[in-house]
Amino acid sequence: MSTDATTPMPAPTPDPAPSRRRLVWVLLILAVLLVLVAGWFGARAWGDGKADDYASELAAWQKKDGAALVADTSKIPSGTYILKNMHTKKALATQRKGCAAVADVAKRARTAADSVPTISVGPAGITSSKLSAAADESSRREKAVAAYAKKAAAAYEQIHVDCLWNLRVNSPTKDSKKATALYKKAATYLDPQGPMIGGTCSNKDGCISNVKAKRLKYADAREQAYRLDQKQWDKTYGAPCAKTSYGKVMCDTFRTSNQRFADVRLEQARVVRSISSSIDSKEIDDINEKWDRVQKLNLMSSQKMLK
Repeated sequence: MSTDATTPMPAPTPDPAPSRRRLVWVLLILAVLLVLVAGWFGARAWGDGKADDYASELAAWQKKDGAALVADTSKIPSGTYILKNMHTKKALATQRKGCAAVADVAKRARTAADSVPTISVGPAGITSSKLSAAADESSRREKAVAAYAKKAAAAYEQIHVDCLWNLRVNSPTKDSKKATALYKKAATYLDPQGPMIGGTCSNKDGCISNVKAKRLKYADAREQAYRLDQKQWDKTYGAPCAKTSYGKVMCDTFRTSNQRFADVRLEQARVVRSISSSIDSKEIDDINEKWDRVQKLNLMSSQKMLK
């Protein structure tokens, strides 16, 4: 009896291709991750480096340009205002230099913000918190310096306007020189302290003469001087004054006060011409009293304006 034997079929060999493909994908993903991680750390290192560079530049700016800005704008240049003997050639030369120095401060302040180092965050800010913080600080500092410099420049530009106006006030003009000469000429027609025709002069600065010819010459010279002064005051306290820190109200008050002064002095000249004698003259006493009232009124006006 015979038995048929069946030979078993061999198991199929697995295809290695899918495994290799999976391995390739895993390796590619790992490679990409490595690149991303490396890029992340590289970007962070670059960002940190930029932040360090900014810190160094900022420190240098603070030491030089920043310190110069603070030093410039923390004081008024010497010579800007002269308080004693302001009409002398030396004082005027000093004040011219002071005004020029103020203009230089204003000019430097106007462009001071241009030199402030800045830094922007960019894509690297995602990876570098140091760079992000530096960029925030940079933005705040740039705005703060720009705002400060703008205000400082405006302040010093105004001081420059004030300085030039004050320099013009202090500078002798053709009219002021004439007025000074006329006041000196008028003084020669006064009678000196002591005995005088018709009485005695008790004023150490001299008295209005009782001699008509001298009295008339005195009045003429004084009137001419007053009118020149009045002309000068109109120029001084007009439109140029209104542009100064005094402002229009204060300048108008000054001009009104000086106008009162001129009016009384011109009236005094007319009185001196009209009197027949300067000895115990009621007319002169009256005009002197009026002058005292004007002085008090001007003082009150100034005090009211400054309140």
